[in-house]
Amino acid sequence: MARQPGVVAGLDLAALAFRLIEPAIEIEIERPDGTRLQAGDRIATIDGPARGVLTAERVALNFLGISAAWRRRRPRWSTR
Repeated sequence: MARQPGVVAGLDLAALAFRLIEPAIEIEIERPDGTRLQAGDRIATIDGPARGVLTAERVALNFLGISAAWRRRRPRWSTR
């Protein structure tokens, strides 16, 4: 879930982090990269073994945070 308004960025990297740690994890993306968000909007749903989800979570969140920060600094590169 989004903690504050913004734009989704880095979902491919976040999904990759989950898949590399635990291939059984299923990811349902609800708002693709480039989508504007409000606080509380659900971005994706992650389902799978708890150990794999919790192991990959920090890396995935870092990818999302870094990608979102980069996008805020370079909005002209956005496709939407």
